[in-house]
Amino acid sequence: MIKKYDLEKYIPKTYPLLSEVSSNMLDIDKIYFLKYIHGSGGRDVYPVKTMDDIHHIVQYDKKDCILQEEVPNMYLHKGNYKTTMRNYALVCDKGIYFYNEGYVYIYTTKYDKNNTDCEIHNTGSASQYNGTNCIYEPLSKQYYYQKILPKLCKICSEFLNNYFKDIDLKDRYIILGVDFIIDKNYNPFIIEINGMPNLSSSCGEGSVKIKMINDFINLYVLPKVKNKRVKKGGWIKI
Repeated sequence: MIKKYDLEKYIPKTYPLLSEVSSNMLDIDKIYFLKYIHGSGGRDVYPVKTMDDIHHIVQYDKKDCILQEEVPNMYLHKGNYKTTMRNYALVCDKGIYFYNEGYVYIYTTKYDKNNTDCEIHNTGSASQYNGTNCIYEPLSKQYYYQKILPKLCKICSEFLNNYFKDIDLKDRYIILGVDFIIDKNYNPFIIEINGMPNLSSSCGEGSVKIKMINDFINLYVLPKVKNKRVKKGGWIKI
């Protein structure tokens, strides 16, 4: 689907078949991310640089993994710290919507492309390190927010409207967690779309989730079950 609709420009270079990756395809000066396709919470994402790194992690189940190249010219917070962001999209019989607020993970360990320590590169290591490797900030508080919001909406629109256009959505919905990373020119790249995003409010991003879910209830649930007037809140139809 990504190839069919020319969407590869919105994702990092990705190798969907790990079994077809060889040493001469990898650049030692780059970081790659080995991902188990059924992983969750970032705990099954590993920074690697070589095939030896990959073989150390994966021995038999290569078909369950993909390899993704780090975004080139990546934006670094204050010039030193990697960031990624989580946003939300709603797919339902009313249409497809993007939420105007998300949250940014800002790492507390300086970025080093020569170091494959998870603590530097992977938001999922927040679980591994009890949340000490990153802090959370609302996306709207970032100085680049107004620059990237229209781009985030455009990218999600192209992905999701194409993907769901032939799927019957009557009385059905799904809230997706869309993970982005930006480069120094404020161009966003999708690194994952999560069909079962963690919506608990146990971490620093809880206030964003609570407001998003309340706005979802006013947009979709109450009009459906109580015939209430639709209130979009922070949801933007895309």
